[in-house]
Amino acid sequence: MLGRFWVSKTSDQEREQLKLRLREWNREHKIALFRRILDEEELENRRIIREQCDVDEAWRKVQVRLRERKSRARIRRYMFKLQSAAAVLVVLLLTAGIIYDSHTGHRKRVMARIAEIRPGGAQPTLYLADGQSVELGRADSTADLGNARISGENSLTYRPEPSSDREDRSEPLAEVYNTLITPRGCMYDVTLVDGTRVWVNAASRLRFFTTNHSSERIVMLEGEAYFEVAHDASRPFVVVSGGQRIRVLGTHFNIKAYDAAQAVYTTLVEGSVEVTSDSGEQSVRLSPGEQAVYRRQSDEPIEVTQVDPSQALAWRSGTFIFSHATISEILEELSRWYRFDYEVAPYLDRFRFTGQFPRCGELDRILDIITSTGTDIKIDYDGERITLK
Repeated sequence: MLGRFWVSKTSDQEREQLKLRLREWNREHKIALFRRILDEEELENRRIIREQCDVDEAWRKVQVRLRERKSRARIRRYMFKLQSAAAVLVVLLLTAGIIYDSHTGHRKRVMARIAEIRPGGAQPTLYLADGQSVELGRADSTADLGNARISGENSLTYRPEPSSDREDRSEPLAEVYNTLITPRGCMYDVTLVDGTRVWVNAASRLRFFTTNHSSERIVMLEGEAYFEVAHDASRPFVVVSGGQRIRVLGTHFNIKAYDAAQAVYTTLVEGSVEVTSDSGEQSVRLSPGEQAVYRRQSDEPIEVTQVDPSQALAWRSGTFIFSHATISEILEELSRWYRFDYEVAPYLDRFRFTGQFPRCGELDRILDIITSTGTDIKIDYDGERITLK
């Protein structure tokens, strides 16, 4: 208090208290106090202490410490935020991992089940004119097939009618017809009584003559078949299929006329054919390497385009060839050979695919390639139906 008094830093109350205390001291105490205050050595010590005390440096150190404290506080806040973000990220990664594992695991299980679907395996049925039926895959060469015989694993040959039988007739007889039906997963070839050879694709129906009683050789086709027509100038060969008639004398051509398709495709390999609509209003003549496209239930004219016949005949050589095909078109083709039902989300048909696959290949590998093209296609299989969405 005495020091504060000398620098006039005391209040009125403090000054009164100081005066009272000084009155209480005796003369010796007061003399000792003032000697101490005025002692030169003491004053020098205090001066040295004051000189050594750098106020600016002390303030700078205070500021440094304050900044350090703020920095540590910021670091603690940052670390807390970082830990929180890391915790959220871990949760997201775990969730994504669970979803990914669930999706990929489901896909693997689906593909494993699809891998069990094998190509082929079905057997064709021959329906005779008298109403009897024969499962050709189970019949042998001794089966009663009339004037036909099994000539191979997937082949049937009709014996030609002796010319004397035709010459001795006093009046024409009605043509006798048999019907060959190939289910999905089966193809078969038959040599007709006139020497014409027909390869019938899966899921098709061919009604054909087994005698030579008519002035025209007429067959009816639903589905797909390749014809190598034996030449006979006196008896034109006619194929009735998909709302059109193809008339030839001797030639090689392929017809694709499945009921589910909107168009019928006739592709000429050799010779010449005339394609006419059932109404007779449209007619075109094809040259080798040309394809006629007849759109059923449409007023559009028959379109003729130049094509590579090998693509139309790929099924005969055991190959699937797709050129700018939609997923529905691809699965329609695959389903005929691998025998499965399918469903495709409509929006997926905006994508087009081009590729080539062996017909005897594994279905899961083909579908894996198609669904792994970056289009984010999901696949499912319930044991009967394959679904793409």
